[in-house]
Amino acid sequence: MFSKLTLLTPEEQEKIHQTTLKLLEEVGVVIGSEAVRDMLAKQGAKVIGENVRFPKEMVEEMLRHSVHSFPLGAFNEKDRLTVPSVTHPFTTTAGYVPYVYDEATGKNRYATTEDLRQLCIIADYMDEMDCFWPLMLPGEYHGELQEFKATEIALRNMGKNIQCSSASGELARYQIELGRAVAGGSEAFRENPVLSLLSAPTTPLAVEHGIADAIVESAKAGVPILPMSLPQMSTTSPATFAADTLLVNAENLACHMIARCADENARVFYSSDAGAPNLFDAGIDYENCEYVMLSAADCDMARYYDLPTAMGCSVEYKDFSTKAGFERNVFRCALKLLTRVDVACWVGTRESCLSSSLIDVILDLEVCRQAMAYFRNFEVNDETLALDVIAERGPRGNYLDHEHTFKHFRESIFTSKAENCYLFAEGYENHRKVAQEKIDGILAGHAAPTYDEALVAELDRITASAEAHLANE
Repeated sequence: MFSKLTLLTPEEQEKIHQTTLKLLEEVGVVIGSEAVRDMLAKQGAKVIGENVRFPKEMVEEMLRHSVHSFPLGAFNEKDRLTVPSVTHPFTTTAGYVPYVYDEATGKNRYATTEDLRQLCIIADYMDEMDCFWPLMLPGEYHGELQEFKATEIALRNMGKNIQCSSASGELARYQIELGRAVAGGSEAFRENPVLSLLSAPTTPLAVEHGIADAIVESAKAGVPILPMSLPQMSTTSPATFAADTLLVNAENLACHMIARCADENARVFYSSDAGAPNLFDAGIDYENCEYVMLSAADCDMARYYDLPTAMGCSVEYKDFSTKAGFERNVFRCALKLLTRVDVACWVGTRESCLSSSLIDVILDLEVCRQAMAYFRNFEVNDETLALDVIAERGPRGNYLDHEHTFKHFRESIFTSKAENCYLFAEGYENHRKVAQEKIDGILAGHAAPTYDEALVAELDRITASAEAHLANE
């Protein structure tokens, strides 16, 4: 017994699947990498210039042999995960944001390496953070080197699974080299992939040169891959739920084809961050109801294929100034996570993913902790049905003093209330001050993972090589 938000009927899922097969076979996908196109052609795809079309039989064969479960490794043994989750949606930060909100000035500034390092320490400490996407871009760097440095900083400063974006094959190779060093070698990394890589297609229906190459490199190394599809209704997708879901499905299956043709054991999420823009300015809008509903549809399609999911679930414009506001934050978070996504990418963002702050991360994680009450699994068996107890007390009975109540009430009734939350110990108006005090305590008392001298030296070597090669990209 557990709660779940769905949108598509089985018949609608089948219709989207069949239409996707037709789309991939007759319209195809632009793939910018010649090497990847050649690889796909050798395995049955039809290549016309940059356009790649996948025969129905080729896609169906890939789906029959997809990898349905895989590990999300971590340096800390206690933080190692497996997807799909059988407990609750795993929480991670969103990424990447260029700005940090400065509490002292009330203005945004460029994020720095130190901002990201501190965030890593906090994320490593907080139990509510299951894995970690380097939310803040280290502003001292640019281009692919910026993505590499985000990966390096995260791996050096926390022991949970690190999820980073990767925009080229060369960048992916350096990121994978870091991950292998931390895991203890290539085979150890396959068993415990401490690094996941996001390489997103360009909606509609394009996988750019570097992205395609990065997917191939990730697949060969055993890296869990997030091909996050981001169609926006009416701009990069036709203005219907069905068409948006179709594009997400087609782009995910195309990326699966690339990964599976590179390695038959490729580990690939079904991943999206689809939505509908604010039609007044065409900007991303994480607050409209379509964002939740599209996530539900995409999770339905992932379950149709029995694939692990990683979805954007951003919750912004939060009100912590009243008890009602805080409880609304919790409910909105729960509503988005009720799609039962396996990895939910959302913590810490502000201003449509343009900025963040350590305080906003702490606030979101407290919202997440409260929202997890909606994700408890309840068994239905003779003990929990309690027919004997009901029969004993009979009509008009009362169960308050029954031993069955004392045995089960703590697991069945969530007793944590907003007024008891530590954030509001000094009143709702001081919640950011209390959050900052918690941050100060974590930074003072929690240390990054301890690596031996040989591993530190190897990370230094890889970093020096990457900086020399990626700085000119």
